[in-house]
Amino acid sequence: MLKKLDEISKVAAIKASSSLSKMIEIPVGVDVSPAITITKEQFPLIMNPNESVVSMNIPVVGDLNGMGLIIFPRAVALTLCDFMLHKNLGDTKLFLELESSALIELANIVIGNFLSPFAHPLQLNSVMHRTPIFKSDKYLTIIEDVNQALKNSISETALIEIVINLNHMQIRGYMIIMLGMDKIQHAIDNIAQEKNE
Repeated sequence: MLKKLDEISKVAAIKASSSLSKMIEIPVGVDVSPAITITKEQFPLIMNPNESVVSMNIPVVGDLNGMGLIIFPRAVALTLCDFMLHKNLGDTKLFLELESSALIELANIVIGNFLSPFAHPLQLNSVMHRTPIFKSDKYLTIIEDVNQALKNSISETALIEIVINLNHMQIRGYMIIMLGMDKIQHAIDNIAQEKNE
């Protein structure tokens, strides 16, 4: 099953990176790690726990349940705001309402462009996301929040880690997709059953 997720995740990640590239008008590449399963409180440490980051936590609902998490180091998020708001590089210093709204819209577009091509091969018609939740804090605090959310909602999770590279700028961020294994397994079983009929 994880191999199937790897295949569709790569296609979905390319679609998501293309949408981000159009939004900030800079080439964006992605590296997709093989999907893994995690249980409660196993969220990986992919960054320094004390690093200052900006995150957009995006609940996923409908035929799949879970969340997307888009994380950028604070300096990278400030640079993205410069691009999106057509400022000179280095002009954005704080995340005020305009800046946080721009990053929330970025998360909306990126996660939407990931979920649609991810759900299609699984023959799922109703995979939606709620409004992203913006937060600026230490990475450790962010993942503690994620662990708590997963603990309260999903017992076993498929985790897909995607590194977002802003080409030619040596800066990157992460998109982490966490989806309940039970609904993914159910969708794959349904596809297999239809092929055998």
